[in-house]
Parts: sequence; C-alpha cells; structure tokens
Amino acid sequence: MNVVLLHGWGLNSAVWDEFVASAIQIAPSLKFHPICMPGYGENSHLKSCSEIKHIATWMLNKAPEKAVWLGWSLGGMIAVQAAAIDNDKCIRGLYLMATSPCFVQKSDWELGVPNDVFNRFADELGNDYKSALTRFLLLQAGFGSEAKALAKKAQRSVCKYPAPKLDTLKAGIDLLEKVDLRGLISQSCLKDVPSHVLSCSLDRVANPRGGVELAKLLGATSTVIKSGHAPFLSRPADVISDLLSFCDRL
Repeated sequence: MNVVLLHGWGLNSAVWDEFVASAIQIAPSLKFHPICMPGYGENSHLKSCSEIKHIATWMLNKAPEKAVWLGWSLGGMIAVQAAAIDNDKCIRGLYLMATSPCFVQKSDWELGVPNDVFNRFADELGNDYKSALTRFLLLQAGFGSEAKALAKKAQRSVCKYPAPKLDTLKAGIDLLEKVDLRGLISQSCLKDVPSHVLSCSLDRVANPRGGVELAKLLGATSTVIKSGHAPFLSRPADVISDLLSFCDRL
C-alpha cells in the first residue's frame, strides 16, 4: 500500500528518513512517498503559499493514486484539505498525526496555542535555522537517549537541503494562524474517508485535546500515546504499529 508522507511547518520530507528506514523493516507491505511542500527541501526553489487549498491541490498532483496520506502537524491539515477536494477519490485514507483542526486559540476554540508561540519560533528559525531546528526536534522527540539520537539524525537529514526562505516560513505561519478546518469538515463528505488520528499527550505544539476533537469531527478512530510533537522520532515502533493497523482495516 502506498503511504504519502507530509511533513510539518519549517521542515522538509527528509525528516522522515529514519522513520521510513525503520518502517520498511517492520511493515514491508507499505511503500512510502515523502513529498516536500513548495518552498521546502527539494522544492525550495518554488514559491510557497499561504493558501491551504493551493498547497493541497499541488500535493494531489504529486501523490500516487489510492494512497493513505499520513500528515504530521501542518501536513495533517493539508491532508484533510486535500481529501475535501479530492473529486477523483485518490486518497484511500487519512492518518493524521499530532495535528488539529485549528492550531491557534480563538474565541470559540480553546484547544489551540497562542499565536506568539509560532511567531517566536519563526523568528528563531529565520535567525539561525540549524540551531533552532535542532532545539525543536530534540524538545519534541523527548528525553530518551534513543529518541535524541533519532532527532539528531533527523536534523542532519533535514539540513541536507537549503534552509527555507523567511518568506516561506512566514507563509507557513499565516497558514497556522488562519486555517480552521472545523467548518470544512462539517460541510464536506470527509466523514466518508476512512481516517485515524494519533494524538500525543505530551505535545506542546498541537494541543492533544484538539486531536481528540478532530477525530470526533471526522468520525475517525483515534489513539493517544505518551509522546511529544514528533512521535515518529520518540515512539517510531508504536507509530508504525498503529499505522499498519489502520492500513490493514482499509
């Protein structure tokens, strides 16, 4: 089964390298397709965009047909948007990791984070991308020695590509600040798309309660594990097992 991998904001598809290396040993039936968003990694030469519909459409044109889309963080929001506009039913299922229908707090949504959290991180990335990226991955991977080693490997992989331009980072910030998928989910046929949400109880980026609410909105199955924002680094075997279980049900 094909699995499309969508990375989070500020990173690129190389963040999946170690996860994929482990996954193909445990789940050889899965074929992974990491895709860089416009403005990131191998697509750093492309202009980024702060319109989620445009990014989702671009991703649909790059992805194999009848694939499960695994979206992490911002990548999860893009996966949901893509499924909503997928008229040809190319997406076989959604596996949404450490994501939320709305990342930032709003008057009617307390399950987000303050805007200044993202703005501060954007400033740090713009000033010293490599150092800020290392701190972020280490913090989200957790305190175990194995997770730290994987986080450092992920940082080296990500830095194989040029750092995203400041305009690209700001476009991502705009997405995280303004996108609210709650209305889209309620008005679309997304509940017809098989979906699973993996939330992380120690997540300090995407509120885990937001992930639980996302599962309810989608009518999706869900799992909560003890991890920070990057469970594919801190708990790769558990993520692979959970993903494989979802794929087996399709």
